[in-house]
Amino acid sequence: GLHHDAAERRIRDIRLQLLMDNVANIRSQRVSFIMVAWPTVQTLSTEADHREVLRRISERRFSRWPVVEPGQNRPVGYLLAKDLLALSDGEHWQGRIRPLAGISPDATIDQALDRMQAEGASIYLVESGGIILGIVTMEDILEQVVGKLDDEQARETPISLGDAIRRGGIVFHLTRQSRDQVIRELAAAISSRHLPPGFDAEAVAAKVIEREEQVCTDLGNGIAIPHARIEGLPAPLVVVGRSELGIAFAPGTESRAHVFFLILSPLERPEVQLALLSRIARLAGDETRRRGLIEAATQVELGELLDRKD
Repeated sequence: GLHHDAAERRIRDIRLQLLMDNVANIRSQRVSFIMVAWPTVQTLSTEADHREVLRRISERRFSRWPVVEPGQNRPVGYLLAKDLLALSDGEHWQGRIRPLAGISPDATIDQALDRMQAEGASIYLVESGGIILGIVTMEDILEQVVGKLDDEQARETPISLGDAIRRGGIVFHLTRQSRDQVIRELAAAISSRHLPPGFDAEAVAAKVIEREEQVCTDLGNGIAIPHARIEGLPAPLVVVGRSELGIAFAPGTESRAHVFFLILSPLERPEVQLALLSRIARLAGDETRRRGLIEAATQVELGELLDRKD
């Protein structure tokens, strides 16, 4: 019965809160946590001709390309892809190579941003003791706040909601009737092998309840998405719960939530939480699919709805 725009506003409020959390949390993170490892970095050879460079850039669409000499591992600089547009007739692309400074893997994101602002830089070579470890760009830092940017260096496969649910689980019949009890019931479904050492279901529930006190995650359309970030969590997981009667999840309102997505993501990877939220938001915005989740007659039926491509 809730207007679609109201649910969208709730999702935007939650996403904004997560963004603010991400900004606060990344400041003390180390560059080594977000860098692109050197073995996976795409480079250009100084001996490549203009046509080859254009082909590589059109295939991968990265905006910054470290440039190396044949037989050498250390880059001589980097090429900004858009600089190719400014080449004059007869000018060689190698003349557009820009300097590439280094930064320690132990530098904090705060320190990296300060240097980028002071030096007008947007990319650094991450190195320690003369050993090249990777690169870090302004986009890598932004991804920690806003989520994955599609046109930059890919570090890993996209976050899958289906995989996260398989690590978490499904509680088809929730028996508890209050917000905190439901969160504890969802947390209890998580296998200990998916949690960091010394971390149990009660500790998970406490983290989630603490976050819920700050921002209520009841979307008002029958779905709630309680969440928390856990230090040392090996991989993101989602526990889906369902209540036929519904639970008054948001204090001071009469709306009842029927489907719950308990999201746990690694503290060290704030972008993961945003990625999962985006996938669940799309699911929640599909009225037919949302109604199917609420009215599913069996756990198999519920699982099939969740397994559809997210």
